[in-house]
Amino acid sequence: MLASLVSQSNEPSQTCHSIVFRVLDQFLALPIDVIVKVSRAPEYLENPELKSDFMMFNDQFVKLINLHDLVRRFHSSQSNSSRLKSSRDVSTTAKQFLILTKVHAQHLSGFCVDDVPYMLDVPVSSIHPFPIPTSKHISEVLSHVAILSDHKNKTIFLLNLKNI
Repeated sequence: MLASLVSQSNEPSQTCHSIVFRVLDQFLALPIDVIVKVSRAPEYLENPELKSDFMMFNDQFVKLINLHDLVRRFHSSQSNSSRLKSSRDVSTTAKQFLILTKVHAQHLSGFCVDDVPYMLDVPVSSIHPFPIPTSKHISEVLSHVAILSDHKNKTIFLLNLKNI
């Protein structure tokens, strides 16, 4: 989906309508058309003691994805020794947000993020294939990177949830 948009783009003004969110110290994004719902995370998902791989939403199973672990693995594969911080490290009362997505025709996925997600039109001209060799799993999930010059060179990694 994203790869076809990037490869077909000849217009410098074309954008990818995205939802951007923070996990630990990393900004990630997904195309807006795969988003089903954004809400405060239920308390049972915020408790690190209660690990679950699934939840229910409107009588459908939702596969839960732990993006925090993915970002930690990405940073460790880059031999980045700096401590990753989450809003949860700063304040124990910080609330996470739950994003539900529909990437596959029949299946919902969900994940918790550290701050309120926001919409952003990412210029297609700023999106590039993921350049850094990492583990196969990470490079399949972090498919592209956008560097936004009009946002102080903010780096946003675009997710490919089809491979999770």
